[in-house]
Formats: sequence, C-alpha cells, structure tokens
Amino acid sequence: MTELSSAKLREEIIAVGVKYIPAEQIFYTDFPYKIELSPKFRGLGGVSGKKGCKIDIGNPVKAREELFAFNERMEKILSNVEYRLEIREFVERLPQVEYKTRMGGENNLFYFRDPDMVKVVVERYSDVINSVTGPINTEHAGVIEKRNIVMRDKLYYNRFRYYLEFERSNDFVLKTAPTVLEFLNGVDKDNWRQHKLESIISFYNIHGSLSTNSSSLLTGTIQSNGAVWMGGGGASISPYSNIPVRFPPRAVIVYLTDPQDYVYLKLLAGEHIVSNHEVMLFTELS
Repeated sequence: MTELSSAKLREEIIAVGVKYIPAEQIFYTDFPYKIELSPKFRGLGGVSGKKGCKIDIGNPVKAREELFAFNERMEKILSNVEYRLEIREFVERLPQVEYKTRMGGENNLFYFRDPDMVKVVVERYSDVINSVTGPINTEHAGVIEKRNIVMRDKLYYNRFRYYLEFERSNDFVLKTAPTVLEFLNGVDKDNWRQHKLESIISFYNIHGSLSTNSSSLLTGTIQSNGAVWMGGGGASISPYSNIPVRFPPRAVIVYLTDPQDYVYLKLLAGEHIVSNHEVMLFTELS
C-alpha cells in the first residue's frame, strides 16, 4: 500500500487515546473505515427534525423557568448542529476525499476509503471521537474485502450464517486444525457447529497421514458406547457412533453465528480455507 498502512494507522490512533475497533466488514461496499464522533453536548438526541415545547402559562414564574430551560437546551442542540456542519465542511475540503456520512443516534458517523483521511480527521477532532473502526492490518483488510455472499432460503441448521470449509491436508491437521478446535471450544457452544473437524484430527493422530494409500488404514467401527471394534489391525477414533472409519473425512466444515468469530478464523487459518461465505436470506433482500 502506498498510503498509510492499516496497522500504522491503528497504532497512531491508539497512541492519541482513541478506541480502535476491528472491522467485521467493508462499510457500504467501498469504505473500510468508520469514525464515530460524539456531539459537543451529549444526551440531547439527533441534530435533525423539529423541536418544540408546550408551557403552561397559568403560573408565570414556573413558565419562565421552563422557557429558560427550553431555550438553554435549544442553544446546545443548535451548537451540535453547527458543530456537525463544521466537521462535514472540514471533511469536504480534504483533497480527493471519498466519504459517506450519516447519523447514528446522536452521534456523527463518517466512512472513509483512505486511511490518510482518517488520520487527518482524528488529528483534528480526537477530543470528540468515540471510536474508529477499521482493519487492523493489510491481511485483515484483504479478508473483509472478500465478503462472499450465498443466497439461501434458510440459515444452516436454521442458525448459522457463516460457513468455512477447510482443506483436507496433513499440513492443515498438523499445524492449524488443533488451534481452530481450541478456539471453538472457548466459544459459546450455541454459536458454532463443526463437521468432521475432530474426526480428521483423530484420523491423523492414529495413522500419521491422511493418505488412503497407507496399509495402516484398516476398517473399524465406532460403537455406540464410544469403544472401537477392530475389523483388522486399526481404526481411527471418531466422535460419532457406528461410523465406519476406513477413509478420512471428505469435507471439514465449521458453521458460525458470530461475524467476529468468522473473520478471526479466516485470519487464523486463511491458507487452509477451501471456501467460505456468508448467507443472505432471500427474505432479507430489500
């Protein structure tokens, strides 16, 4: 990258005391970075629409107190409106800037493509920036840019939106599969489901290879009580009952509900991923 790298930007933002949040996706298709800025005065709501009040003038003293409080509140709201316009005008004057902006509750949200523009805005308005969201490094940026979508009528098992299929290789099982399984075991069990990940690890542990040419690949069956009935000289261990274990699994898949877990596993095991995608339901199409 010719511009400021994602990793360097993250370091500089954290150094000035601004929270940096790893991005789960590209925003609006084209913008990797999001800046959330708070208003000058918090707790007053958004900076659009109409404001009004009703004052009971039956008690003039109380009515004047309520009018004073309303006017004071309106001054702060108008200051928030003016401050938002100031920030937007500043951003628009930046050279070759590409951005998108919207309101997020009472906060101002700006989306950028260029990390150098993010740095300029942070340097100017760091005291009112709640957070910056973006890729933590170039690899992370590459991952979230490759957001594959598959259309389906239902989520996998009516729960899981994210799909990862891993290669069936000795290198994957030896170097990465145990780490993937360790991570999953630390996640809420309702948030993931694995298909044959444990089986392929066990197969490798028994035979030392996933090659089906090995003479050690003898037929066995896992009994319902977990014991192994030997139909010859050996069999691999499987967590499933009554399954012949003559060959290694044909597919190793992990299903997930959490987009952060999805991004993390792609970073962790990217070189061993055969395919991955996010499910979008047809009913979710606008």
